[in-house]
Amino acid sequence: MENSNIFIEGIEVEEKHMGEAVLYLPSHANKDESHPDCEVGFISTVNEHGIWARFYDGDSGAKCNPLELKWL
Repeated sequence: MENSNIFIEGIEVEEKHMGEAVLYLPSHANKDESHPDCEVGFISTVNEHGIWARFYDGDSGAKCNPLELKWL
C-alpha cells in the first residue's frame, strides 16, 4: 500500500491501521456519538480511491468520508 493521503483525526491511514476500529459519525448526527445512525466498523481498505470500513450490519465494506470517522 502506497501513501494513502487519507487522514482520520489528523492521522494518515496506513497498512498498520487495517482492521482497526472506527466510529462512523454521519454529518447529520452533529458529532453526537450516541446518535442512532452512528456505527462501529473496522477499516478494511484504503487506497487512492478512498477508504472503506466493514460494519456489523452488511456483508461488504462501505466507502466512507474520512471526516465522518473517528478512531476508537
